[in-house]
Amino acid sequence: MRRLAWAVAVLCLAATVVGCSPSASTPSGSSAKPGDSLLTLPARMAPDGVAIEVGNANAPKTVLVYEDFQCPYCARFERVNGPELATRAAAGSIKVRYVIASLLDGMLGGESSARAANAVRASVEVGGFPAYHQWLFDHQPAEGSDGFTTEFLLSAAGSVPALNSPAFADAVRAASYQQWVTASQLAYTNAQQAHPDGVPTVLIGSIDANASLYDRRAFTTLLDR
Repeated sequence: MRRLAWAVAVLCLAATVVGCSPSASTPSGSSAKPGDSLLTLPARMAPDGVAIEVGNANAPKTVLVYEDFQCPYCARFERVNGPELATRAAAGSIKVRYVIASLLDGMLGGESSARAANAVRASVEVGGFPAYHQWLFDHQPAEGSDGFTTEFLLSAAGSVPALNSPAFADAVRAASYQQWVTASQLAYTNAQQAHPDGVPTVLIGSIDANASLYDRRAFTTLLDR
């Protein structure tokens, strides 16, 4: 019993320090859905070929988001602030760059994070990334369950019309973007040298927003600066 308790404590500490980090205690503010705007938001690969960029490429402000699709705190951040990011990206005031990590596979076992990352990279090519990104967090399996199976990832096509594409299905089944998955995880690892907060990590321009990730009002204030 003591060994089990110790193991659980070690796993929780590791998740907080180098993995999925809460960064704040309790959320505040509402988390209204952005509606159909996600279906028409433009998305493309950023100039570095690693980050996925959403919104007008010429938007005056860049929000940089590091996430792992298995991370429950990333899902929590998206519930609280994802709608605001989508609204502002649609209005052209910001663009959002997502760097997709897969570090939780190494901590929890399985390949869920890598499979989800590969699938979202494939969704960029068929014009479905913004809506698929939200769908994955809205339907996030239990952390450590290895629940992002191939069939689960493909099932989103019923909710995201752009994913009804043989090219998308083939890329998900064949893990066609595995090299990109590795490069994206490396980009996350390198960024942790300057911002060692795990996932999620969010920068609004040069502002570290990690203390306000689950407080919609505080996060919006940072966006307004």
